[in-house]
Amino acid sequence: MANEFVADLKASWTRWCAALVVSAAVTWGTAGVWDAQKLLQLATWVVIGMVVLPCAFVAALSVVGGVLLGALAILSLPAWLSGRPVGLGGLASELSRMVGAILPDYWRALRAVQEPWLWGAVAGFVGAMAARTALVGISPA
Repeated sequence: MANEFVADLKASWTRWCAALVVSAAVTWGTAGVWDAQKLLQLATWVVIGMVVLPCAFVAALSVVGGVLLGALAILSLPAWLSGRPVGLGGLASELSRMVGAILPDYWRALRAVQEPWLWGAVAGFVGAMAARTALVGISPA
């Protein structure tokens, strides 16, 4: 999967790199004449929506699955002590398979967007706002 990603980057580097540079320049210039705080909030929401929320969803689903498995293990303890099969091994493997498939499926869905300029523009916007905030701050121009 990583080799496919590198191959995609190499095949379309002119489009995403040009979009990244143009987007970064337009963002930097816009932040100089417009309210940089609003642009910083937009960049933050892009990062939250594309990175933080999917990872937080996977973490929350893992916690809920662990709590569910723990509760079922406690409830099935009498049956397990009497020697009857309880089926928790299959449930645990299905829960881990389900949680482990979410982020790769999300990554696959992101890669299915065959518009390299779009990813370059998003990266340029977020990168320019991060760099401008680090160098200039969020005060008006």
